[in-house]
Amino acid sequence: MLENPSLRVQGKFTAEVGKQPEACLSAGLVADPRVHVFNTPCGGKGVAFSADPAKSIQAFQPITLHGQLDSGESVTLLDAQNHGGDGQFSPPPHYVAGAAVLGAHVAGTDQPYSAVRFRIDDPYWLAHLAAGESSVVADDGSTLSVEASEEGNWLVYASSTPVTLRQLEIRVVSGCLVLAQLVTDQDLVIRDTQVRVDANGPWLTVHGPAFCESANRVNPETLLPREELTVERFAKWIALNDTLDGLAWAVAKPVEGVLQVQAQVLTSLVEGLHRRLPYEQSRFPDVTKSAFQRIREAARHGAGAQAKAEGLDREQVMQATQFLTEVSFRARADAVVARVSGAVPEIVESVPDLPARLTKTRNQFAHHRLQGKAKKPLALSYRRWLVVTTITPWLLRSLLLLHAGVDPGTLRDRYLQHQRFAFARANLAQLLKELGETR
Repeated sequence: MLENPSLRVQGKFTAEVGKQPEACLSAGLVADPRVHVFNTPCGGKGVAFSADPAKSIQAFQPITLHGQLDSGESVTLLDAQNHGGDGQFSPPPHYVAGAAVLGAHVAGTDQPYSAVRFRIDDPYWLAHLAAGESSVVADDGSTLSVEASEEGNWLVYASSTPVTLRQLEIRVVSGCLVLAQLVTDQDLVIRDTQVRVDANGPWLTVHGPAFCESANRVNPETLLPREELTVERFAKWIALNDTLDGLAWAVAKPVEGVLQVQAQVLTSLVEGLHRRLPYEQSRFPDVTKSAFQRIREAARHGAGAQAKAEGLDREQVMQATQFLTEVSFRARADAVVARVSGAVPEIVESVPDLPARLTKTRNQFAHHRLQGKAKKPLALSYRRWLVVTTITPWLLRSLLLLHAGVDPGTLRDRYLQHQRFAFARANLAQLLKELGETR
């Protein structure tokens, strides 16, 4: 263990591509809180194995393991959780880790790294990038560059300030991967990842599903050409995506399963992305902060006074006025649809009055409004929800690509050439026909 390096046991380390690294040990490194040794009445020793949930959670807490392979190479297992026992009174310890760093003993999950480099899927996808190309990431001054390799070009991110592996994975590795998937409309993976502790230190290989996967077979049917994945665009996207709280992944890989859940998530994303992208977030943008504060206080006290006169809960009514400045969902939908319509009108034209449809669906599920006596047959509602779940991923993908800097004309041309989008439009036409609506 990182905290107790003097205690050492033998074991077997496994790091398969695409799987979590594992270490099966011959004995325990940590006392198992589930095991209780006690004295028996006859003077012997007894063992009890507790099924207490709290102790099971404690035994499963992640730790950092340092090891040395037979080859002499050092390895660190990060966030290693014991799926076994203590090796004395229960099965041998079997640790499954979130990631493993080969080549050094690093200081656990808090270890800062100065740089990360990684390859995206098959070498084909980044082969158009030239060695030495670089761009500065605007928000913190970090640098993204290209390092050529016969096994596939590396994207190299030199951080302006050393950060943890988790931070690099979320901000850079995963961030660049989601842009690649938005651009190509392909299910891509990170093939290789290496990190550097010091700026001039050795590159250390990282194993784990987020850092090391088998490349997929190349599918030439892409939304945008891979040449749109420039170093400058990746660098711009890293800063932008860092403000989106991971929501781009919900666009690149929409949630599957129950239709109602899909509809709720996708319409929620309209609001979520609008809030995080540079759009107006106030109903009254021209009113000064101090003036609006006075208006809001007057509204609160006026509503409270009237509530008291009506015999209502004054505090509850006053709290209801706190969202006075909030932009309505309909206004957000209008802004998103207008932005996309200016680039790819065919997305918006595929569905009549798209902002209203998004708003109605969102309100149905966000507020679970009942339809009362006028309730429509569920089969009819399913078709209406399916219209929303079919068009919204294309709407939001276009929105993100426009904010990533893709040329609107190029985006429209490629949308109209893309087979998956063509099928989506055909499906929408059939659904609208069944609903008795026209495009």
